[in-house]
Amino acid sequence: VCVKRDKCFETSANKMMELDLFRLPTLFDSVRYRPRARMSQEETESEYKFTIVLAGVGREAVELKIVGNKLDIKAGEEDSQFQFAQRFSLPKNAVHEEAKAVMKNGVLQITVPKQAEKAARDVIVQDSGEPGENDYKLAYQVPGASKDNVTVTVNGNKLVIKVTAENNHYFRNFSDDYKIPKDASPEDITAICKNGVLTVIVPKISPTSVAVEESVEEQEGSFSTSIRLPGIAKEQISLNRVKHAFKLIVEDSQRQYEYSFYTPEEVDVEKVKAGLKNGILTISAPRVAEVEHVIPVESA
Repeated sequence: VCVKRDKCFETSANKMMELDLFRLPTLFDSVRYRPRARMSQEETESEYKFTIVLAGVGREAVELKIVGNKLDIKAGEEDSQFQFAQRFSLPKNAVHEEAKAVMKNGVLQITVPKQAEKAARDVIVQDSGEPGENDYKLAYQVPGASKDNVTVTVNGNKLVIKVTAENNHYFRNFSDDYKIPKDASPEDITAICKNGVLTVIVPKISPTSVAVEESVEEQEGSFSTSIRLPGIAKEQISLNRVKHAFKLIVEDSQRQYEYSFYTPEEVDVEKVKAGLKNGILTISAPRVAEVEHVIPVESA
């Protein structure tokens, strides 16, 4: 069926009216539907949320897994034109084993719970004692204040110090907070308020000595670093670590050389090895094996 007009009425506008109704399906067949993914992220007090709009994608076509600290998301059939792949880095406090995913009406929602934070701990303030030589120390002059006027709290890696004394004209009430150093032990923090002086003691973690051998074999995929030390014997080298922080000390007849460095978090520092060969010190450690967690996708 066609709509036709006399030639005298034939204009560009008229030509547009000449629609063959039997050809309309072909017109619509040429319009392809392509799913389009949209993503959003949200952090709450208890979890991390990832929302992904995957219209037209079924639950069976979604693959989710956490490898190491990476969240891998894949969606789409192998023979389809729509393929979605994305990778997110998860924070350290994410609990991988408890991650969940729900697919509802083309919307995928992934939730990864946070690890429960340790409860804040109040440090008992003493009125006697002495700090160690190698400890971190914070000293305040608080004349007229006693230990009952002092509050010292450890909350994760944060140290909070408050001194409040009513009707005291010798100092102003104050509150300070500090980030606890990585080489310190938050569990062993103490405080002493004596003779008008408040001293907060943050003990350092005792370093672990790393033996230097004649040589070291580097394994494939391991972390490795090399330092040129020509003319130096292994007996002149001292290598210590505190967690992932390393300190190298080299002594010869003329000077003392110090070098500090950090290894990545995924390195297994408990298995670190060091070797000196032909004037080159090699420090090597395997990486922590990445654990894989598959997240099943449920239907809402």
